[in-house]
Parts: sequence; structure tokens; C-alpha cells
Amino acid sequence: MKRHLTLGALFLLGVATPAAAQTPPDLEPGSRIRVVDQQGHETVGTLFLATSDSLIVDANQGTRRHAFEVSSVSALQVSQGRYRHVARMTLITTAASALLGGLIGAASYQPCDAKGWGCMLAPDSRGEEFGWGLAAGAAIGLPVGLIVGLAVKHDRWADVPLPGGRAQEPVVRLTRRPGGLVGVGLSVPLGGRATPGS
Repeated sequence: MKRHLTLGALFLLGVATPAAAQTPPDLEPGSRIRVVDQQGHETVGTLFLATSDSLIVDANQGTRRHAFEVSSVSALQVSQGRYRHVARMTLITTAASALLGGLIGAASYQPCDAKGWGCMLAPDSRGEEFGWGLAAGAAIGLPVGLIVGLAVKHDRWADVPLPGGRAQEPVVRLTRRPGGLVGVGLSVPLGGRATPGS
């Protein structure tokens, strides 16, 4: 009985180990990939062909074809799917638009000098004008952020080994994000570990 339990445990370990290990995603023609050269320049496109010493990538929706020598590539990643930042984009756009509206309202405030009912709805102070501008800006930014968040997709990238078995190098990248923001990213190969991308 004890022998059967031992064999059963070894069998379970043998089955569970490959499932738990992280394996790099496949690099096949048709995969969406990101190539970073030695100067840090990025090219995102569809892999057309990969050999032991070169990569051929179709970029700009297939209108341009790029050829890379593997020796000139510092990092290679494959997309594991695309996703949207709807909540984050809506929040950022709404907050930025509200703040801008508030500042414009406060800067343009002038006391109302009309008589009678003419000043009934006019703000009584610069702070009140800021509040109205804040509300107006948020009302404009909310739908805009929602539309942009639904329209813009981002890739989830995973490092893959370079053809020919050459190790990848750590890469520091500057990426432009929606809303004019600039992000700094460090890519360190960890055997296929997925990293969010832009």
C-alpha cells in the first residue's frame, strides 16, 4: 500500500511540474511581436519569417516590411493578447478635463454688474466659478475618456528567446501613452514572463 502511495505521489508531481513551469510563448509566423534594436528603437508588427540569424516583420498593417539581423536585436517579445484600459483612461481624462475647466473658469471670473434678475445664476466668487468649471470639464471629459478607453487597445507582452539561442539584454524604453504622458519601462528577460505594454 505504501509503495502505491509513493508511486501515486511521484506521478502527481510529474504531472504538476510541467503545468506550473512558465514556458516561453511560441514564436510563429503570424504572431504579433515587438522588436527592440541595440539603439532602443521599437518595431511592432506581424512576424513574417524567423531564421537563426534574421527576423522579417510586417509593420504598419503590412504596408512596410522590416528585416532585422538577430545580432542587432536586444529584446524580442510576443503579444499574449490585447486589452483596454477603459476605467483608467476614463478617470484620467475626466480628472484632467475637470481641472482644466475649473482653472479656466476661475481665471475668467468677473463679478456680475447686471441689475435685477441678470445675476441670478451668475457665480458670486472665483471659487464658485472654479466649481462650475470643474463640473463642466468633468461632464465633457467623462464621455471622451470612455470613448478613447474603448477604442485604444494595449498589448500584453512576453519575452521570447532570440532565434539562434542568443540571450536577450535588459532594455530601458521610453513609451508615449494616451493623453501625452511619457512612461519609462525596463524590460528584463525572465524566461517568458509576461509584462504589460503600451
